[in-house]
Amino acid sequence: MWAAWNNMLEPDPEKRAANLRYVVECLALADAGGRCCVNIAGTFAGGRGPHPNDLSQKFFDATVENCRRVLDEAAPKAYGVHDRDDGVVFAGWSRRLRETS
Repeated sequence: MWAAWNNMLEPDPEKRAANLRYVVECLALADAGGRCCVNIAGTFAGGRGPHPNDLSQKFFDATVENCRRVLDEAAPKAYGVHDRDDGVVFAGWSRRLRETS
């Protein structure tokens, strides 16, 4: 299993871009090795949360956009996106994420 464990909603644009690139790399490696890759949606707090906007529509929309980007760039063959009980839940295949816009 690959674990990215970084903040995909990092407020600093350069750090966010680096975090997203790292998640893409982890997912691509996990797909090549037949394993999974886990991460968290992140927080607008710039470190460990919480942030007042972390339960907002803005958070949801940014998280969906990040997931779409990671899935599009890594292009894994088979995958699902899931969450623990402490945040936004995306369950199903990437096609469902693309259809939520």
